[in-house]
Amino acid sequence: VLSTSVTEGQTEVPLNARLRVRFSESMLAVSQNLVQLSSSVGNLPVSYSWNSDRTLLTLTPKQLLDSQTIYTLDIGAIVDISGNSVLEQQISFTSGISIDTRAESTTSYSLASNARDVPLNPSIEFTLNGPVDPATVSGNEVYLLDYDGTRARVSAEVSLSND
Repeated sequence: VLSTSVTEGQTEVPLNARLRVRFSESMLAVSQNLVQLSSSVGNLPVSYSWNSDRTLLTLTPKQLLDSQTIYTLDIGAIVDISGNSVLEQQISFTSGISIDTRAESTTSYSLASNARDVPLNPSIEFTLNGPVDPATVSGNEVYLLDYDGTRARVSAEVSLSND
């Protein structure tokens, strides 16, 4: 497991949260039921979805989370395409009292669109209007395109700030 959208002890998780788990390798979708969401009353019904290379699993609860309730994301011994199991882990978090209604948008860029005379190795930064789920960020979601006619992806390293 590379990252998850919730962290141990996190509070104020939105009632409409989608829980994401990023894996380092492609996983077998048939083992997805080994990832569960539970509270003190038992497992919650969720729907599962994967990104195209099966490295990002999203759990969407079929109903809103109860407010100010402790939940556990239980990542069982889910199996990758080579048959290897991941280390099991449990992540407990507490829901908040509201749903997330924000539409994410970019608020600033360190490099202007169509900028000229850009160095060959620039550090490009952009700021969003709210927190980012680290489990959703990789080179597949954030990337540079070379617009010299080929529209080829340019190799880049993606990282998040602490805030």
